[in-house]
Amino acid sequence: MGVPGDVIVLWAASESPDGCVWLANAPPGVRVMLVAPASLAKAVPAALARGPVVAVVGSDRDAHRALALGVDEVVRVNAASAEALSAAAESARLRSIGRDARPAAPDADGKAIELLAASVSCRVANPLAVASLNVEILRAAMGAVTGLADAYARDAASWDEPRDSEAQRIVALRASAPASAELQASMNDLALALHEASTAVAHVSSLVAPDDLDGACDIATVVAEVAQLVRIVVERVAEFRLELPRDDACPARLPRSILVQALSALLTNALQAVRDRADRRVITLRVESRVAVGIIEVIDNGLGLGPTALERALETPPSARGTAAPTGLAMVAERVRRAGGEIMLESEPGLGTTVRLFVPLLLRSETPDLTAN
Repeated sequence: MGVPGDVIVLWAASESPDGCVWLANAPPGVRVMLVAPASLAKAVPAALARGPVVAVVGSDRDAHRALALGVDEVVRVNAASAEALSAAAESARLRSIGRDARPAAPDADGKAIELLAASVSCRVANPLAVASLNVEILRAAMGAVTGLADAYARDAASWDEPRDSEAQRIVALRASAPASAELQASMNDLALALHEASTAVAHVSSLVAPDDLDGACDIATVVAEVAQLVRIVVERVAEFRLELPRDDACPARLPRSILVQALSALLTNALQAVRDRADRRVITLRVESRVAVGIIEVIDNGLGLGPTALERALETPPSARGTAAPTGLAMVAERVRRAGGEIMLESEPGLGTTVRLFVPLLLRSETPDLTAN
């Protein structure tokens, strides 16, 4: 094992590494590791925890995957000479130093997750309150039934027929319990409430769970799911409009988790933008399908951005000088671009902001089964 800070060169090309001059005799401070291209998602995080990372790949697709996972440098296998590897290793060291010294960016992921968590909380709180109330009703009912059974168990042996006093006790015990119809309704409410709670948790888990970086998702479906989840929170602050295409699906080679993170971050920014508006607040989430691109728009009528803030909003890293730019846009832009998309921003002070995500759609011949999304 190399010492912490060694440059890790991940040979993730299907081509043989026999020609790699560093495979048997790497220079000091460099370790070469052989990785199957399909195992990049597991290998890169572990390597990044140990130091700078250079990935040697055989295709543009694998290069995009490696960059999306956060490697510092990528080298194509057909250009992996000793000089190219040395330059990449030095560049990776510098990037790693800069990354460690960089001021912490605003916690955009945390804000986005807060929105998702708040949405789950809103969906779960009321159902669980109903469940708790119905548990108390069922407990009283079961107590009455138990008392009734105990009364019969103690005295039934000596009864030729029910005595008046015992009959009165039975009637009294039965009267303290809900009617059969009410009892059944309470049980149904309890079952529905618990189902709603578990569905909400499962929904969020499926949305934010990491998925295959090469996977595809249906943009319209994912946008609709996110909108359904966050609507209850967004509508506490603003009118929420959802506009989806009426035609066919919008399949794109974009991991679902990246799209969910981007949408939740952009909706969080939109909520922050409209909070200070005194009059009607509106947030619109819109999806359009063009010939080869899907367009997702998050539109708010908040206070908007001035020219300087607008220019800096998509910087990587975002300026830490206290501009009015919404937090998290640069992070969203970086992820979307690494996944093969693009992001554009329009804003007018006092009128609002429009963020557009452009996502390349799959060709019809490439379209996989997206039912899992």
